[in-house]
Parts: sequence; C-alpha cells; structure tokens
Amino acid sequence: MNNVLKHKNKTLVVTGAGGFLGKNLVSRALETGWKVRALVHNNNPYESNHKALTVVKWDLAKVDEISDVFDDSCIVVHSAAHIPSNYDAPQTVDDCYKYNVLGTLQLLKIANERNISHFVYYSAGNAYAIKNKPVVEEDSLYPSGKAVIYLSSKISGEMLVNYFSHVWLLPATILRISTPYGPDNSSFFNSMLVSLVNNIPVNLYEGGCHSADFVYVDDIINATLKSIDTISTGIFNIGSGAHITLLEITDMVVDILKADKDLINVEPLSSGESIERYPLLDCTKAHRQWGYSPMSIKDGLQKMIQ
Repeated sequence: MNNVLKHKNKTLVVTGAGGFLGKNLVSRALETGWKVRALVHNNNPYESNHKALTVVKWDLAKVDEISDVFDDSCIVVHSAAHIPSNYDAPQTVDDCYKYNVLGTLQLLKIANERNISHFVYYSAGNAYAIKNKPVVEEDSLYPSGKAVIYLSSKISGEMLVNYFSHVWLLPATILRISTPYGPDNSSFFNSMLVSLVNNIPVNLYEGGCHSADFVYVDDIINATLKSIDTISTGIFNIGSGAHITLLEITDMVVDILKADKDLINVEPLSSGESIERYPLLDCTKAHRQWGYSPMSIKDGLQKMIQ
C-alpha cells in the first residue's frame, strides 16, 4: 500500500523534534506522506512551513499543558530526553530523572488516557552490561563506567513504557539505540570532520581507544518508521553490529579526506588507565522483523562528507 494512503488518517507526534534524531525523523516522515506534530522545547527556534507540519512548543516536565495534542489518531515517537553536558557530574541526577523518568511517566499517562494507537520509545543501547559478545534484547541492562546517571534514567523510562504496555495494553515499541552519528550533530564525528577540513589539529585522548557501536542516523529513522508501518511491539536493538575505536574512525576520515595525518595528536593511555567502551548490539531481531541492514561506518562517514 502507498505510504501516503496508509498514513492519511494518522498523525505522527514526535517529541524532542528539535533534537538530532527528532529533526531527522520529522523530515523523513514528511517526505513519506505523514502529517506531523513536532513537539519542541519552548526555547527552540524551530521553523518550517511544510503544510503537513504543526510545531508545538512544550516542556517535557509540563506535558499536561498540551494534552489536547494527543488523540486516538496519533502515533507518538518519544525522542525527547535530557542529555547532560557532563555525564559524570552528580548534579545531573535531578534533571535526568525529572525529564527522562517523570516526564516520560506523565507522557505515558496522557497517551493512555487519549488512547493513542502506538507509542515508540527511544531507549539507550549503551545501557547494557558489558559482555565479550554482542548483546541481545534479553540480556541484562546494567550500565557501569560512563554516563551511568543518564543511562539509568533511560532504563527507568523504558521500565515505565513496559509497564503501560503490559498492564494497560498500550501498544509500545522500545528501540534500544546505540551511539548515533550523522550530519548536523554535535558529536566527535562532526567536530573532527570540521577540524580536518580546516587543517585544525584533532586531539585523541586515551590513545583513541574508546570504542562503541556507532549507528548512522538514517538507519535509526528507517527502523523507527518500519516499526510503525508493521505495528511491531516489543524491544529491538538498533546498532551497526560493529565495534570501532575513535582512532580507527579518525584514520578513516583522514583517508577519505586525504587530510594531513600529522593533524592527529594521539595522547597515550596513562599507566593503569582503563579503556571505556560501550556494548556491541546484536540486531538480528530487527533484521528478521524488518530486514534491518545498517550501513558500515565507512559508508556512513562517506555519506557525511559528501
């Protein structure tokens, strides 16, 4: 069935529509015929003249003030979250739990009261306990080391989504997303690209050994829309299926740009210093359900540079 026809009586409500993932989701949804309500923070100067888009200013801590935005024709993708500027600062606890837990709870209550047709929650694939093999959806969530406060707040939000799904029968999908990257994002990838293009040195700390499962933004958006199109409920890992270090990524970019290798300054690991890494996600379930096939890190980098 044509996507425009399939969605003509539905409205996609995207929270955090001013953020990296939310903005990309809104753009793709509009391209594929959705009517979209973009929920953006009150201080966000989000602008668009698309005829199928309605922009709503809101505060995740005051969801009840816009409860009339939701109705039974809505599908909600909850992308909004408080992401602290310093993951290790103890004072981030209050905001992480205020927005990512209590804000999510309030949103779920309204979604349930308004009888929305589908609720998609962006969770954190980096919250898994570290293992020596790719993690599957049944593995334990137990973040340690970096970003514990933020990741634990995302786990708590996920638990609430599961509760409303099982007890109140709210159709819900949880996407456990690994480390996203792509154009127009405030990440290491983007700052490194800008630096190398402008012949500015790039500093890699800890020997550039920090590694993660980096997933390109388009793959996340594709998976989101597939989960909605197929009305898939449950938990799905969304990653690239490959671990890669920041040093390896930088070497790839230097090669693609034909940049000066001397611009890369690698500070060695200190004696006894541990290397932080995030889990590697097994995305077999998403592949079986939707044919999910993420692009390689090299292809993603080349797409960013084009």
